[in-house]
Amino acid sequence: MAYFQPIESKKARHEQWIKTRRKVFNVSKMDDDDWSAFTEYSHKYFKKHNLKKLESLKTNRHNLNVLWTRIKEALITIANKTVPYSYRSSDDDLSKPKSLTSCYSALTKLNGILLRFRTKYLNRSLWLDEPI
Repeated sequence: MAYFQPIESKKARHEQWIKTRRKVFNVSKMDDDDWSAFTEYSHKYFKKHNLKKLESLKTNRHNLNVLWTRIKEALITIANKTVPYSYRSSDDDLSKPKSLTSCYSALTKLNGILLRFRTKYLNRSLWLDEPI
């Protein structure tokens, strides 16, 4: 009995490699010239895709979803053209910036305080005696 291992083509290997990586934008590495290019390209994109017409949409849920979708599309397209990026393995976890993690404990404590002022406790004149 003979066993033959399937031969993988270069194209299949390349497609598999693309699936296992993700693009990470390096906004922190942008300088003034990069921000100017971002601004200039965003103005061009705004005019080219006639996004001015979105300003006159009525205020409702559907139009809000339309706006968010168009904003997301614009930001991704503009970032792909102007923001420096690198590729990382899809398994790599990026560490959170210190500016986000340093205030996490304070936010947790604040959330505990805010939960004490929930409407159902105030309406029933209840006060939780649990320590914060």
